[in-house]
Amino acid sequence: MLIRASGERDWRRYWTELAIVLNGVPQTEVLEADDEAGYIIRYRTGDDGKLIVDGDRYLVERVDGNVMFVGRRRPDFAIVARAQEKRDLRRGRNLDNARRAAEGGAA
Repeated sequence: MLIRASGERDWRRYWTELAIVLNGVPQTEVLEADDEAGYIIRYRTGDDGKLIVDGDRYLVERVDGNVMFVGRRRPDFAIVARAQEKRDLRRGRNLDNARRAAEGGAA
């Protein structure tokens, strides 16, 4: 799954909490990651851990490897809505059956 730090594929649309792990090491400053293709694009940092500036922008790098997303996924709202519809239909049927039973009729 391809996720990004912003835009249409923003990770917040799919995850409530997320940690990106590359080759077993948690990553920070990730701009884009794809666990199926096996790469991340992140800001480059120096030996001191600070971002490297090139003119008026930060340098980025692509790193290939084993990418894993660890966290809590957001529920698929279409699935949640269908489940609620099923519960509503079941409740309606149960009420109808209870009403018929109280009237003495067959269900």
